[in-house]
Amino acid sequence: MTNLVCETYNKSWFLFNTCRLRAISRNKTCLYLNATVLHPAYNIHARAEVYQKANGWTSLPHAIPTGDYLLGITWIFDNRPQFATKVYFAFKEDLKANP
Repeated sequence: MTNLVCETYNKSWFLFNTCRLRAISRNKTCLYLNATVLHPAYNIHARAEVYQKANGWTSLPHAIPTGDYLLGITWIFDNRPQFATKVYFAFKEDLKANP
């Protein structure tokens, strides 16, 4: 993972306390999220989309080739989008691992 963006659409309902990436080593990165929901929410769901960087951000093909990617998740409480998380990462296909 190379970058993380957390944004709230309604600060009176949802707050991010922590939203960061921490490098543990050269090939390990941890994602830390801590948030507070300020009001009760009963109908909660998330919509995730994965995009590949190729002349802008395009929808992900079924096979995942080497490249830069974006995982965008929109969190919806009571049929209203409340916040979004976007994780940018690079993927390198390892063809030698499969016999």
